Amino acid sequence: MSDGEAQPFPWTTRLTDRELSFELPPEGCRLSVFVERGANKHPVWLTANAGGADYGSDNAGSFSLGAELIDSKLARLTAQMRRYRELGFQPQSALEDVVGAAVGSAERALMGDPERPDHRDADAVLLALVDACDALELAYARSRPTNHAQKLGCDATMASRAPTDQVWQHLSRLFEYVTVTFYTRLEKTGDFEPIEGRYDFASRDALVRRAEEAGLEVEGRPLLWLHPWVTPDWLATKTLEGLRSHLEERIPTMVGHYEGRIQRWEVVNEAHDWADVLHLSHEELIDVTRLACDLTTRSSADVSRLINTNDPFGMYATTGTRADGSVVGGKQWTPYTYLRDLVRQRVDFDVAGIQIYRPYRDLTDTVEMIERIEALGKPVFITEIGVPSHEDGIALPPGTTVEVTHRWDQEQQADWGQNMLTVLMSRPDVYGIAWYDLVDRLAFLPGGGLLDDEWHPKPVYRRIEQLLADAGRLPHRPEGS
Repeated sequence: MSDGEAQPFPWTTRLTDRELSFELPPEGCRLSVFVERGANKHPVWLTANAGGADYGSDNAGSFSLGAELIDSKLARLTAQMRRYRELGFQPQSALEDVVGAAVGSAERALMGDPERPDHRDADAVLLALVDACDALELAYARSRPTNHAQKLGCDATMASRAPTDQVWQHLSRLFEYVTVTFYTRLEKTGDFEPIEGRYDFASRDALVRRAEEAGLEVEGRPLLWLHPWVTPDWLATKTLEGLRSHLEERIPTMVGHYEGRIQRWEVVNEAHDWADVLHLSHEELIDVTRLACDLTTRSSADVSRLINTNDPFGMYATTGTRADGSVVGGKQWTPYTYLRDLVRQRVDFDVAGIQIYRPYRDLTDTVEMIERIEALGKPVFITEIGVPSHEDGIALPPGTTVEVTHRWDQEQQADWGQNMLTVLMSRPDVYGIAWYDLVDRLAFLPGGGLLDDEWHPKPVYRRIEQLLADAGRLPHRPEGS
């Protein structure tokens, strides 16, 4: 369940073999359903929202779920096509045919028996609408100029483990910058601060130096991340004042150490009622975010300050809990509402960051999410992006009684990467894009890397390379190389 701004919240639903039922919440609401599309396409969350109007107290009654999903996706598709036409988009006949066929089949399905369309027909009609939405977004993106000012990058954590220097050639072929991580505690990267105030700069210095030799800019991340994965006991037990004192020591030391060498810092990561083992209130988190941003500027006036968020659709908010399982009191922040409140409270930061990992959404819903963040008035950075190339277990809301997996393969990963970057590279307010996993070894997602276990480029690497070459962002690779 989500509100009128598409932000999820906890709500009890009851599912039987024949029906899904729930009490209507006091505010306007939407219902999202996870729909599988077969082995060759990833599943998607699809939303019923009364054809764009949302459900209110006067909507109590019995509905066909299939019809509601069709009506809502149809309304989204037709509204988006109309909007793009008004912006000067002239669709080619092939797209007109795809959209026209999907719209026609949806209208016929709703006219035939809107109360109880045959579920097999409803599935086919709904998935045709999804395909048409994807086709529309891709066609519109391809009709727009490429944003050549965008920063394109990748995480460099694993580069130090590569057997040869060729990995840096792979990085500098596609990207302008790399990220270097400073996790307080994490085995994969090595602890940066195993004991409070004792910093391991040596391994990070080596990565920064090697990136500079390859002509790559460097982003440092993060200055503050309170996820249980990376937070040692000495930090997890601090009071608010203790945390403030810690930041007043940590941030100037880190930022000052790389003065003039790191151009952008991820100042705070995932503090939106998710990565917060201290269980701070919203007021306290805003205060800490403001302090961290101010300390960063005082330490180096020339660096860009990025506030990072994860799960941009806010699906974790259906649980009402943080990453450590603790319950959030009051209405839980999502990435959008956290960033919105930072802007409202005049916290001085430069870039709004969002992560897009295997979102299981169609492109139209993804664009809607990005536009909501863009409307806050800050440049948007896609700080971490990727999907698997192996089987992926899918996290569903609490109470779900089935386990769902999707068997991604390298071609599906390449398709997704190519399509997503096609959309993102056309957006003038998207300041940068970073594919997170460089290599499949110790990847965050199963097989999520651009390179395989043997450090060879995968199809997703080659597709992105071709996309960038076609856009004029890098030279085409000589034939046969």
